[in-house]
Amino acid sequence: MKVTELLNLDEIKLIRNAGLFEIRDICYNSRAVEKNDVFVAVNGFKTDGHHYISDALKKGASAVILENEAYIPHKEDVWIFSTEDARKALAAVSSLFYGNPAEKMFSIGVTGTNGKTSVTTYLYDYYFNFKGMTAGLTGTIKNIISGAEYPAKNTTLESKDLQALFFKMKKARVKYLICEVSSHALALKRIYGVQFDMALFTNLTRDHLDFHKSMERYYRSKKILFTQNLKRNGLAVINIDDPYGQRLIKSVHNAYSVSMMMPKANFYIDQIQYSINETTFSLTVQGETKLPIVTRLLGKFNVINVLLLFAALYLNGEKAEDIVKFIGTLTPVKGRFQNIKTQNNIHIIIDYAHTPDALENILKATRAFRRGKLITVFGAGGDRDRGKRPLMGEAASRYSDYVIVTNDNPRSEDPQKIADDVIKGIRTAHTVILDRKDAIINALDRARPEDWVILAGKGHEDYQIIGDKKIHFSDEETVVNYLRSRNLL
Repeated sequence: MKVTELLNLDEIKLIRNAGLFEIRDICYNSRAVEKNDVFVAVNGFKTDGHHYISDALKKGASAVILENEAYIPHKEDVWIFSTEDARKALAAVSSLFYGNPAEKMFSIGVTGTNGKTSVTTYLYDYYFNFKGMTAGLTGTIKNIISGAEYPAKNTTLESKDLQALFFKMKKARVKYLICEVSSHALALKRIYGVQFDMALFTNLTRDHLDFHKSMERYYRSKKILFTQNLKRNGLAVINIDDPYGQRLIKSVHNAYSVSMMMPKANFYIDQIQYSINETTFSLTVQGETKLPIVTRLLGKFNVINVLLLFAALYLNGEKAEDIVKFIGTLTPVKGRFQNIKTQNNIHIIIDYAHTPDALENILKATRAFRRGKLITVFGAGGDRDRGKRPLMGEAASRYSDYVIVTNDNPRSEDPQKIADDVIKGIRTAHTVILDRKDAIINALDRARPEDWVILAGKGHEDYQIIGDKKIHFSDEETVVNYLRSRNLL
């Protein structure tokens, strides 16, 4: 792409031109810059990209996009563009550079506090594994292009990296693009300019308030997906059992509702029966067709996930009988109510639940069919919303027979102080074991046949962040090693 094509963008304004050149790449990290790159100076959380403009020029950048014109370099043979919003500019320039690749695919964006990973994974699995179509997935656990997996750094990549991934998908002739869209991505404009064919809303509960500062701002970030990133003729699927979903649906065009509480919803579930092996319910479609559903997924929260999945596929023209058949094959996503069964009939659940609502959901689901005691192991992240810590303690206390408070990702905070915040909400028997491995082993040693051990907070993650170090740690590996050493697996 020639540098002059940038002149077509509304997000940037030309300050100074220079010699013509073919753009090699778009960079927001000066360390990655090479000759004929465009460097976008983004003011980040830890550092300001304007401070690295000179470094980018030394490495060969031929154009710079900046917000603060006080940093315009004296070097004459460089194109200079100004912008009111460097994040918008980065997204717009990257999309143009890669040829707006998302437009070539049918795209579905899923947002909400809980359930995003499960819903997006199941949508991808339906198209790629069940129907044999080309599909791509971007999400928390991994990014996938028709079976080829790539590691995920964030739930939603930075805009330039996201557009590069979309471009790979386009080259691989991906037909269906499934995106897990975080509130950070929406607030930080990582998907700015991407227009989805369909958008799904799962729920909104307390999380990320260290970033958003209030639930209202958190909600407004989520709302962006539906008001700015949904095509004019796109469809929205919204869980109206959630109070924020009830607000959202009033301001979204072409919206369809899903509910377990309101019979007038477009997709409504009732007659729910939970057991230790399966969940059954009746699904009413558009007030007419009633379908019996059987799934191996457990818990009320998974029923809503299945409902959103069905609605999205059905509205996109898939046959009801195919969707019902697919739902019957579903198993938990890694680290999402993942059940490890043992030879001595102790049930172990590994789940990513790291919010008060998510923790309450998995514990309520377990109590619905558990026979023995419920032992819960969890912690809270450091350098994050402190207000949710006692609320998580309260949720664990309400549904557990015994609670072990441990480390999650303490980061730069004192782990003991995090634990102290958590136990302010605990009113049942509990202990604090900060070493997560020791905490898990203690819980497994305590458990007896028919007991349930819930390991919450880490889910699929295979690391812990302690201080400024990221160390390898996996709840699943710890459990498997424990069970194998005792011939219980």
